[in-house]
Amino acid sequence: NPKWNMIQTYARSGNPAELRLAIIEADIMLFDVLKQSGFSGETIGDILKNTNKSQLATLDYAWTAHKVRNELAHQGSNFVLGRTDAEAALEGYKKVFDELNLI
Repeated sequence: NPKWNMIQTYARSGNPAELRLAIIEADIMLFDVLKQSGFSGETIGDILKNTNKSQLATLDYAWTAHKVRNELAHQGSNFVLGRTDAEAALEGYKKVFDELNLI
């Protein structure tokens, strides 16, 4: 998937701004794939609240990753994004994308 490849490039750059961008882009990709897969809701939070593990086995990974993105979005530069947290979030997105056959 070209978009996922771009996200991986950002993540590997070592640049903190690009690492943040990788998570934001992965979250946008998550929203798109969930909507395309027929999940209902206006936001990712709504979709995840309306979903259970029988519908999406990787639901917990999606929540964890999305929460990191929310911290980035709501705290901005005040949120210190550690590499470990960023890698865990991106791995969570990857697990969801694998389940939904996106990557």
